[in-house]
This record gives sequence, C-alpha cells and structure tokens, in this order.
Amino acid sequence: MTASQEAMPTARQTALSWWPATLLFVAFLALLPLSVQAKQLFAKQSFTEQDAVSVRDSAGAVLYEWQADKALVPASLTKLVTADLAIDKWGIDHHFSTEFYLLGNQLWVRGLADPYLVSEELDVIAQRLQAKMPATVDSIMIDTSYMAKEVVPGRTRVADPYNAPLSAVAANFNTVMLKRVNGALATAEPQTPLTDTARRLAHQSGVKIGAQATRINLVDADNAQQHFAQLLGLKLREQGFPRVISNFAINQQLPAQAKRMLRHENSKTLADVLRGTLEYSNNFIANQLFLLLAESSGDARLSFSQAQNYAKQALAQSSYQSARLIEGSGLSRQNRINASDLHKVLEKLVAHRTLLKRYELTVTAAGGKEHLVAYAKTGTLDGVRTYAGFLERGEQLFQFVFMFNRATPYQYREQLLQTLANQLVLSSH
Repeated sequence: MTASQEAMPTARQTALSWWPATLLFVAFLALLPLSVQAKQLFAKQSFTEQDAVSVRDSAGAVLYEWQADKALVPASLTKLVTADLAIDKWGIDHHFSTEFYLLGNQLWVRGLADPYLVSEELDVIAQRLQAKMPATVDSIMIDTSYMAKEVVPGRTRVADPYNAPLSAVAANFNTVMLKRVNGALATAEPQTPLTDTARRLAHQSGVKIGAQATRINLVDADNAQQHFAQLLGLKLREQGFPRVISNFAINQQLPAQAKRMLRHENSKTLADVLRGTLEYSNNFIANQLFLLLAESSGDARLSFSQAQNYAKQALAQSSYQSARLIEGSGLSRQNRINASDLHKVLEKLVAHRTLLKRYELTVTAAGGKEHLVAYAKTGTLDGVRTYAGFLERGEQLFQFVFMFNRATPYQYREQLLQTLANQLVLSSH
C-alpha cells in the first residue's frame, strides 16, 4: 500500500468516523439557538460607561455582558452580599438572642443586637419573664455595651423608617407606627402599646401625623433603649405582672453579681430575618447583621471598623475580588462590587432565592401567553438604579445583574427585565 493509499480512508473507516462528527454537529445545532440568542439579547439597548449588565444561565454560561468587571455602586444589592456572608457565618437556621438578668428589684436587659425583636416576640419574652420575676421588680436597666454607638455610613437623620438607628436592643426595627384618633396620638399597631418615647418623638420629628398610619424612626440609640425598656414594661403589665414599672435606666453596665434569668432565642430563624432585608429591603436589619458579623466571644464591642475588617477577609476568601463593603444595607456610596462577583453571590443564594421579592412576568408569543417568575432585589439611590436576581422559565433558571450608576428613565430596570423575558421566550419559538 502506498502512502497515498494509507491516507485514503476505507468505507468502514468512513462509516465509523461519521458518528462522532455527526454527534458534534448535532451538539452544535443544539447550542446554536442559545448562541444566536446571546447575540440578540439587548441588541437595541444602548448602555454607557456608568452601566454594567450581565445575564447567565444556570450552568454559568454568559448570555450577555456589558462591563461585567467594572465595580460600581450597588445600592441595596449590597444586601445580597450581606445575606451571603450571614449564611456562611451562622447557617440559615440560626436564632439570635437577648439576655435578661435580675439584681435586687432591677430587671436587667443585655442587648446582643437581635435584629428581629418585634412586638410579638416581646409578648413571648414578657410571658417567660413574668413567670420568673419576683413581684418586687420595679426597674428596667438596659445594657447595650455589646455594640458601639455609631452612625451608619450614608445614613441621614430624616424620620423615614429606612434611616432607623442601630442599637444593641431594638424593638420593631427601631421604628414606631403612629396615627391620630379623634385628634389624639395613638399607636397604629394594636400589638405595640404607645410609649412615652414614641409620644415625644412624634412631636419632635416634624412629620405630620394624621388619621393614616405613619411610621417614623427612633433617631438614635438612646431613644431606642428608652423605647425598648418602656415597651417591655408595658408588655409585662399586659401579661399580668403585678407592678407598674416606671423606672428605666439606659447606657448601663451589667453588674457582675446580676443573675441571669433568661437567655431568649428569637423564634425567627436567619431565613426569616433575611426575608426582612431581601424581600422588604429593611436597612436596619441589614446593618445589624453586618455589625454582628464581627462578633467573636460575645465580649467584643461591635463596630463598623470591626465589621468592615471581617467583611474584607470573608469577601477575599469567597473570591469576590471587586467587593468593598463599608456597611451592609447599601446606603453608602462607597460600597463597590462588579456584576461578575454579584453572579458569584447569586450562585450561592440560588437555594434561598424565594427570600427575595417575587415578580411575575408575562410574554405573548406565537403559542399564546407564557408566564415567568423572577426573584430579585432592587437598589435605589439618587443617580443609582440596580436590579439583580433570578428569572425562572419552566425548568430553566437565569441570573441577571443590571447596574446603572446614572439617571435612568422611569422603570428602566423593570422594563429591561421584561425585555430579557421577551427575548428568552421569543428566541425559542
């Protein structure tokens, strides 16, 4: 056989070689719609140097990218990173705690920064305390030394509940909901008695409170302590405690001789807490969690500098190279992250995506209407609009990140998500 004859394949060799080639071609055809689709995504959109846009499928394949490696201000997308760090540290079933001590006729509260002490949880605490307390108790003393008194970076001092202060003891996210009934100030939440602190702040806030419920924040940590102590006293009274507690002291140091009566673990898990900050975008919860990330033995005085150092190390370990967290809610314009790192965060949160706000999208195609579901987080600051999360189409799951550090038209990010849904559906028909 000559060299030329050796190079000439036999009929059998030709038949055998046809199969892998065919399989490769079929595989190519299977991928072709996705490839074409990737080129078509956002074809009519014009993005700028202040934007980052990225879409990936469940396997991590890039369907569209625009400046995905450019770090931008994430606004409330910061909460996604905070949630990721919290789950890594404590696990999704973690319960936060508050401690209660007795010394003579004093009930001592040692705040451990539980971010979810709502009125209903205080009912449980009051019931448990009432069964343990002697009838002689007439004072409530508050120890909040666990947390340093600091202003949240980026926080303003307006009465808006999104600007609620942080504190080691906090009731109802350090806000109160008020209204007027026949001209008189009243609580707008039946489960939350009106405290003297709430009355005072209603007059000082400058917010007009009428017949409609209005929520205001407690301004600072001292007010938060006073309100918590007064509310706990009223809750104890509701549970049948025989004495009216009218003596309250804040900024106290727990005496060594005080005897612990109760370490209350909140009935809410970390999953419940995260829903508050992911679905409802609660800044207070996010930053309480951010500070708590720095806790160690329980004796540390939590501060933003400690939390920032913890976050820096944790983010590096998670390979979020672009991420920089100054605080945990997104209020600070010094926070930074790029779209590629946000995709990494989303990958870790995929099992918990239903903790995000749910959106329903409808696409009209040749076969009729198709319904898609998104679980996503928005972020909003002046001149910043962001949006990231998951888009479900049947068994298919996509991740999207939209970041705009500029003014955008009304509902631009929502319209962009609808455009994405439209293109994913229509390209498959």
